[in-house]
Amino acid sequence: MKLIKWLKLLLCHFRYSHKYTIVDFLDDSFIAVIRCLDTRVVLRLNIEEVIANKGIISHLLPEQACFVGIKYAFALKYGFVCQSTVNHYTADSTISFDCHHNVQFVHPISSNNIVLPAEEIAAAKELINLFNPVGAYLIGVEAGKQKLNKQFLPNSFANIPIDNLF
Repeated sequence: MKLIKWLKLLLCHFRYSHKYTIVDFLDDSFIAVIRCLDTRVVLRLNIEEVIANKGIISHLLPEQACFVGIKYAFALKYGFVCQSTVNHYTADSTISFDCHHNVQFVHPISSNNIVLPAEEIAAAKELINLFNPVGAYLIGVEAGKQKLNKQFLPNSFANIPIDNLF
C-alpha cells in the first residue's frame, strides 16, 4: 500500500511540477484527500504523511497550507502525530513568531512591519495569501495552537465550533 502511495507521489513530482490541491479532509480522522493538478492522481494521506512531504506543503495554495497547519496543531494536541514532523520547516527571513503566537512580517506593498496574532492572519484570506505556502503552513500551526490555548481558558470562546472560526 505504501509503495502505491510512493509511486503516485513520484509521478506527480516529476511529471506535473509539484502542483497539489486539497480536495477534502475526511471528517475528524486527519486524513487528507489531495489531487495532483492536471492529472487523475488522487492521494489519501494522513496528516503526518502530508507534512513529512515538503513537496506537497510547498506546492499548495497558501490558504490550504495554512489549513493543514491548523489541522496539524489539533492532531498534535490530541496525539495523532509526533512533534518532530514540524521541525523540518523553517520560516523565511520575512516572518518571525513570538511566544504569544503573534506573527511579525513585512507587508510586501507598504514595507511596514506588522505584528498580528496568527489566528487573525489565518482567518483573513487576503492576509494569508501574502505568504508563501511554507510560511502559511507555519502560521496555521501557530493559529491552531492559539485556538487550542483559548479553548481551554476560562471565559473563552470554547462554545464556538472550531470549524466556524476558520
